Amino acid sequence: MRKNFTLFTLFLLGSLALNAQNEPIITGHESFETWNAANIGELPEYFDGTNIVVMANVLEVETVTKGTAAPQEGSSYVVMEGKDLQGNTIPGIVTYGTIDYNNMTITGGLPYTTRSAQLKGYYKYTPASGDSAIAIAYLTKNSTDTIAIGAIKFDATVNVWTEFTADLVYLSNLDPDTLNIILSSSADVNTAQVGSKFEVDNIWLEGVVTSIENVNNNFDFSVNPNPANDIINIKMGNTKNVTVNIHNAIGKIVLTKTFNNISSLDKDINLSELNSGIYFIEVINNGKSQTKKLIIN
Repeated sequence: MRKNFTLFTLFLLGSLALNAQNEPIITGHESFETWNAANIGELPEYFDGTNIVVMANVLEVETVTKGTAAPQEGSSYVVMEGKDLQGNTIPGIVTYGTIDYNNMTITGGLPYTTRSAQLKGYYKYTPASGDSAIAIAYLTKNSTDTIAIGAIKFDATVNVWTEFTADLVYLSNLDPDTLNIILSSSADVNTAQVGSKFEVDNIWLEGVVTSIENVNNNFDFSVNPNPANDIINIKMGNTKNVTVNIHNAIGKIVLTKTFNNISSLDKDINLSELNSGIYFIEVINNGKSQTKKLIIN
């Protein structure tokens, strides 16, 4: 059965130390040189983060801090570390978007219109108990269309600044209007570990993807409800052989269904074994594919 992200119950009792600025990154680089005061400590400019206040001076946790010892560039970098709050592990997370603790999602971001090819940066990581960190970049349009996604997980201990690259996979030929970058000390919030430390400096977007082939495939499908709980219904006409793949946020296929020799599709799919979070549902119809974002509560 789906695991519950139980720390959200605690968040609803108090307030978050969120302090992002809705401004574009003009150069496309972020070196974490500018920080703003938050309810606890400070947060890097442009970013929200998981510094939590449940009860002032009693229940507080600072998972995001400024690092100054031997940065990769400039004078500071961001440090994200899993912390304990009354038996719940709070992963260190920063994001250009807004953390929605009711729906357990991160939405929004900063204005951005370039079809970038890669997310790059430098990192160090010390995992606890087999944990993994993650860096994700989303490009979206009109808050609903996912234009591209790129992600990379970090599993091993890395004690020196090391460059990483996450290729963005494009799902549409549309130009984006919003960028969200998410950095987290734990890739899965349900198995986050206290003490996992993820340090990042000097991130940027590089290259340009001009177009992708085979995007306009002259078919569409509906998914209801979305956001979903345990069951979704997929409908589509003019079909023959259909495969439905559900990918997690880093592109891994976590569920597949195949329907052959059908003239139309009207099927329920059980999602009860999947954790809450952001997914992508891909429908392949006679060798052509379309992809949409799916949120599971």
